[in-house]
Amino acid sequence: GRITVARGELSVARADFDQAEAAVPVSTETSPSPQFDPLRISLVGHRDGIIAMHAALEALPRWRRAREPVLAAAARLDAAHASGDDRDWLRSYAAASDEITAANEAVQFLQELTRLAQAAGWDDEARALWERAAGRLPNDFRPHLALAIDAATTGEAEAAAAAASRVVTIEGTASPRGRVASAAAIIAAIRAANDGRSSAPTVPADSRDKQLQEARSLLVEAGNDRKRWQPVAVLLANIESLEGNSMAAASHLQRALDHGPSDPRLVLDLAATFDRCLRQADAERFRDTVAPAGVGGGDRLAIDASIRVEDFRSAAERSLVTIDVGKADLQTLLWLSRLCSRADLPLQAFELATKATKLAPAVPDGWLRLMQCRLAESNEAEADAVLAAGCDAVPPEQRRLLQARGDAIVGRNSEAERGFREALEHGGDDPAPAAFLVDFLLQQGRGKDAETILQEVISGRWGERFDLQIWANARMRTLRDAATRQ
Repeated sequence: GRITVARGELSVARADFDQAEAAVPVSTETSPSPQFDPLRISLVGHRDGIIAMHAALEALPRWRRAREPVLAAAARLDAAHASGDDRDWLRSYAAASDEITAANEAVQFLQELTRLAQAAGWDDEARALWERAAGRLPNDFRPHLALAIDAATTGEAEAAAAAASRVVTIEGTASPRGRVASAAAIIAAIRAANDGRSSAPTVPADSRDKQLQEARSLLVEAGNDRKRWQPVAVLLANIESLEGNSMAAASHLQRALDHGPSDPRLVLDLAATFDRCLRQADAERFRDTVAPAGVGGGDRLAIDASIRVEDFRSAAERSLVTIDVGKADLQTLLWLSRLCSRADLPLQAFELATKATKLAPAVPDGWLRLMQCRLAESNEAEADAVLAAGCDAVPPEQRRLLQARGDAIVGRNSEAERGFREALEHGGDDPAPAAFLVDFLLQQGRGKDAETILQEVISGRWGERFDLQIWANARMRTLRDAATRQ
């Protein structure tokens, strides 16, 4: 039964509805077993539409409908078809959780709804769902721990302390969950103090360092007891971020995504952290997997769902309708241009890249995106013309680096490497030339050469450049960390 259901779900995901229908009878009369109901709901929804899905759901007997797997399958479909800020469907499913007889199963369903709410950017709805779950099963740690972690990332000290206290009461101070909750409360208090919240007391620097070290120790102990636990990595990333260690924060966020379900908030946080680390290739790679931060609600759910199954055309069409291109920032224009290229919409991709160069002519990234659009047309001469125009538009100190990046895009690797090295030699304390050179070498599979560059920077080959050497030390640690994770 389980293997049949799994095969059917895979067929639905691939839009192979004939194969899915062969795996499961389409009517409840021919299949009395309820284990096929979630697959049937998913099949009908994907094949026949959302109205047909609701009809199939209502046709089930109540005892078969009011189950977590069935309602979760239906909720995911409604989420994928939601629009704008319409939350009625989410609240309707929250109310439906009351019909689930088993309290543990109801909490599991509310947990799935919370994930959808967070993916849509509705943090207030997510908190309300967790509170509903806590009311349904008061002695379940899950809602309280989730609330504590959420409060840690937003700096809501009182909420974090209350939720952490409840987890400790349920699970015990020395339990992994109790330790994580206690660490979350400490992080929330520090973040609140940093943000200058009126209700948060000022924390002296030495006390702050001690408290963060205490939180780190609690998380390490919890991680030793429970390997590959996402909350531990998320909160460790928060600590590193508070301490200004962006490279280490990025490593923990990557682990968080490796250790648990993907969350658009984590993905966007990781991309922004990579930006601060000057790891542009990695930032772009993660940023392209989800809609931009300014997109929320049903639009985000639909766009992210389409990208997840590589239906780039649907994602691009929805994004073009959702995003006000005239008011979009540079990063959003570049994201949408890349998406249109993947969706085989070259004209739109080119127009968006052109808008980016006009919005921020002194920023190299718009010119490089426009180059990529020209190269997609197999027009290297036009790409070089764009590069020349970009070099004229950016500040003089950035021209050598932009030329090297452009040469790399075209495939002139020898010229690109020489340009990167010259930019590094003349770049002063700016880590950007070294960052792009390291990324260039890594993309070519030359990891040892990348490490050599970093070691030369650290050893002072190009002189004592304090900021550059700090960056190189941190980047070297991330390369070694990545090697241990493989």
